[in-house]
Amino acid sequence: MKKITWNKVSETQIKKQIKKWLNIKHIFWWYNLQGLGSQKGLPDLFAIHHGKLWAIEVKTLFGRLSQCQSNFLDNFIEAGKRAGIEVEILVAQSVDDVIEKFKKRE
Repeated sequence: MKKITWNKVSETQIKKQIKKWLNIKHIFWWYNLQGLGSQKGLPDLFAIHHGKLWAIEVKTLFGRLSQCQSNFLDNFIEAGKRAGIEVEILVAQSVDDVIEKFKKRE
């Protein structure tokens, strides 16, 4: 019987790949460090692309959004609507998820 091996790519590795791709494409992005005084559920990355503000939450293959993350993203969407800012939410498990979603929006 063949042993099954799972892809053990960490969130940190995925984030590095995403940031590298965003830099190559000259897409403005930033991250905020979680810590004292920051809001719970803050996404891993933010980006501005084609007039939209993106919240990118990075998860591994088996990762799931926490309730705090889900609440933050819901509030982010509502705040964007109230302010007239077009926002997009992306839960990415790989750099390919980001590439696919961003290319669909071009």
